[in-house]
Amino acid sequence: MKQVTLLLLTVLLFTACKKPSGVNQNLNNNNTQTLDLMSTKNGSWWLYISNAPGVFYRYATGKDSFKENLTFNYYYRYDTTSAFKTQYPDYFTKNANKYLTLIDVDGTETTYLTYVILEDSSYVGQNWDNTETKTLSGYNADIWIHSNVDSVYETVNFYNNTYDSVIYVHSDVNVRPSGLTPTPPYVSAGTLDVWFKRGLGIVHEKGNINVAGVITKNYEDWLINHYLAP
Repeated sequence: MKQVTLLLLTVLLFTACKKPSGVNQNLNNNNTQTLDLMSTKNGSWWLYISNAPGVFYRYATGKDSFKENLTFNYYYRYDTTSAFKTQYPDYFTKNANKYLTLIDVDGTETTYLTYVILEDSSYVGQNWDNTETKTLSGYNADIWIHSNVDSVYETVNFYNNTYDSVIYVHSDVNVRPSGLTPTPPYVSAGTLDVWFKRGLGIVHEKGNINVAGVITKNYEDWLINHYLAP
């Protein structure tokens, strides 16, 4: 009986420590497709209200940017309530059947995580993993984001706007120190939730991230207006 218990514990520990295979790995830039999730045309914009607090625009530029060995459509954001109107880059692309963005891990605009936010032919229960090793505050960390499609025909209503056929993706974020022996298990670092409407883009998103108190992000954004350039 003790041998069986030991075997089970070993299997559980190995499962907790094993690094899952991320769909964001080994992507080929030759598979870059036209981004049809949201407009890429210069002049298109999306206006969001946030609990950060703030009101910010996301603008399409119609330009491309090569980052993390992939070609992305370049967008930028700026907070209308900020005195400096600082522009922050946003990156989106489609690679084969995957929609990707870049997550600015530590706010420096130098450390990005390639993140598959959605896949084609979405259905309830569809799931995938993003995995990457990054340096956070001087320490190497394995990051594992497990995403699941919770709804594909959701209707959302906020600030007098109603959006139907919305796809809702919930993601669990996990981290662990990298390169240690024995390999430690992943621990929860929070959640990411995004609501998409195809052709329009992100209509609602929220995040609650806490990496050992070193990196914290707590936000929620709602789309309140938009313009799609013809």
